Amino acid sequence: MAFKNGWAQHPAVRTGVELAIGERAADVMKRTLATWTCLLGFGALIASWIATNGFGVDKAPYIGLNLVLSGIAGLQCFVLLIAAKRGDQINAELAQHSHETGEKDFLVDQEALHLLRAIAKQQGITLEGEAA
Repeated sequence: MAFKNGWAQHPAVRTGVELAIGERAADVMKRTLATWTCLLGFGALIASWIATNGFGVDKAPYIGLNLVLSGIAGLQCFVLLIAAKRGDQINAELAQHSHETGEKDFLVDQEALHLLRAIAKQQGITLEGEAA
């Protein structure tokens, strides 16, 4: 499954069968609910509910609409926390990968510097910033 944000191609981020069912569900929820399409669709549903008096079954003061919106508000914190937790997991995996890659790069740079100093010494060259 390819993600629009490209995390599926990143070597540090687990995807597909490497994820638990809950993590996959959180990814789907994040991709679906955190969109302008979902927001505008929900707004259109509420507007049409109000315009049609609850599609003919929920007269003002819209007791059914109030019940639905109260239920959504009650679940909203859990949905947001689940999506945020998955986002934090992705960020943690990326940070760990960056840290490990940075350590490897540092060691490679140190080895390259050591070799450069050895070559400079052999050629009788003084490197800038080094004591003669």
